Amino acid sequence: MKLWAAICSFFGFNKKTKTPKEEYEEMEVWITSKNYFDQCEQRAYQAVQKKDSLRQGQVHAHDGQIVIDCVKVDSALSRYQNGFLTEQFGEAKYLAEVFKSGISTQLSDASASGVANAISGEVARKSPSAEVLVSQLEEATRELHIFKGAHGLDREAEDPTRSNIFYYMGAFAIAEIFANVIFLREAFEPVHGLFISIMVALLNLAGAAWFGYQFREKNHTDPARSSKGRRNALYATGIVVFANAIIAGFRLIAAQTADPSFWLESSLLFVVGSALGYAAFQKAYRLDDPFPGFGPLSRRVATLKDQLTDLREEHVEYCRETKTRSLDAHTSLERRVASSYQQFGNKLPEIRKAIEIWSRQRSSLNQRCQALQRAFKSIVISNVDRDFGYPSDIADLQKDEILESFRGEVENFEKDRVQLDQRVEELQKQIRLSREQLEQWFNTEEANKLFGWPK
Repeated sequence: MKLWAAICSFFGFNKKTKTPKEEYEEMEVWITSKNYFDQCEQRAYQAVQKKDSLRQGQVHAHDGQIVIDCVKVDSALSRYQNGFLTEQFGEAKYLAEVFKSGISTQLSDASASGVANAISGEVARKSPSAEVLVSQLEEATRELHIFKGAHGLDREAEDPTRSNIFYYMGAFAIAEIFANVIFLREAFEPVHGLFISIMVALLNLAGAAWFGYQFREKNHTDPARSSKGRRNALYATGIVVFANAIIAGFRLIAAQTADPSFWLESSLLFVVGSALGYAAFQKAYRLDDPFPGFGPLSRRVATLKDQLTDLREEHVEYCRETKTRSLDAHTSLERRVASSYQQFGNKLPEIRKAIEIWSRQRSSLNQRCQALQRAFKSIVISNVDRDFGYPSDIADLQKDEILESFRGEVENFEKDRVQLDQRVEELQKQIRLSREQLEQWFNTEEANKLFGWPK
């Protein structure tokens, strides 16, 4: 495992990312180490030994590298402390943003106008489909009203539970197939008997059901259609007799002898098949409203009403969620302003201490940078001609703008603490006023109209 880890590390895999703090501490140990100091002295002697690398009145590259290395350490320190203080200053920056922009920006979507715009936009988005749905419902309702008036119907359409009827039909088919197989077991091979039973059952039940459904035409007000509908009872009787005669014929053809028991079984099979065919006829007749065309029209109206109801319920749910979200936004912002200010106030001593530590660290690093430069320069100056004029000026680290920014923010917060208290109180009043206006808007005619869409 160690070998594998070493290989991965060599190729840059599984390398642990250092935190800013770890990176700074590592570089701080490096810049303050005796090894680095010894290297500076060694490079100074090497510069003197290679006289051609020295330029009169110019800082040697090794001398300049000391400052560059110290600046790198200072940058690592800045990244570390900046990250820490930014986290601590997070609530303060949030407060500053609220103070700057006011609650109008923070509650732009949760204000009365924002909620009204959101719901109006949702209405505009769904209006085309709603208008089509309402138009279709009006047209279907008109057609149903005319249909009922034309045929003297003053009742609601019957809407039987179709699934139950289909269950019955399936049970009838299974019963007839089973009966046919029982009576054909001696005359045919099992596979042949089952095939004949299924075909005869389908012919018997499907035919009877088809004519049973068409038999509803007898209730039509048109005499011609009514007469045609009645004939379907004869057609159904014919198909049932024909189908059961087929099964009897198959038994007769395959039978060895036609003794009394044969005729008794055949008669029983005919009666069972006819009864199941009649039952299928009756169930198919009740598959829809007895008056032809009344059921489909009524179902179309009911379906469109359900779709419109679903659209209303979906819109009501959207409005409810928008209302809840907007009220919660006011409560959340009020709490956030108060808690942010309190948390920042509690953290001020800790932040001030962190700034002081940062300042001391930079001061210590600057002193180290000066000491390293001084050691390098003293070796060079003491080992070259006095007239050579090697620069003896010691460079300082430049002022850290980020550190100064944090220091200024702390001073401002401490200086204007009383004004900040008043500002926070004003913000909370504004938030409460915005919430009151929102709650009042919910009771207006405009809100009721938007919430009650579509009509």
